[in-house]
Amino acid sequence: MKRIFIAIKVDPGPGIKSMMSDLSSSLSGDRIKWTDMSNIHLTLVFLGDIEEKRIKTLAMLVAEACSSAVSFDIEVRGTGVFGKKADPKVIWAGIEKSGALENLYSLVTAALLKGGFMSDTKPFRPHITLGRIRSVKDTEVIRGNRKVC
Repeated sequence: MKRIFIAIKVDPGPGIKSMMSDLSSSLSGDRIKWTDMSNIHLTLVFLGDIEEKRIKTLAMLVAEACSSAVSFDIEVRGTGVFGKKADPKVIWAGIEKSGALENLYSLVTAALLKGGFMSDTKPFRPHITLGRIRSVKDTEVIRGNRKVC
């Protein structure tokens, strides 16, 4: 079994780099594993554990679904956390929804459903994971809401 998610590789521009620098400085006394800049991505769908023998089929479905997608820009807006207010787990940067992003999400999820890879569909919450929190003293620092890029 492999832990699988479908994502868009993101080239972190100055806005994301500045946001991560500001946050890591503000949270320097906390225990956070920051995402390496080479691994910045926008998750479309998290699938969890998938049998290795099904990954090739999965890759073909996703490639076919994406073949009609068009290139688009993303706009990063604000930060937040996943997890309980008193025990956050992930720091993220929000992504403004766009028609092109919604279309790509729809194409991919339809292909995954058709191929039997998804049984439930949670609301799409586009984001970039900035860091995984081990412990943090002041969660308000990471709950900002500023436009980045």
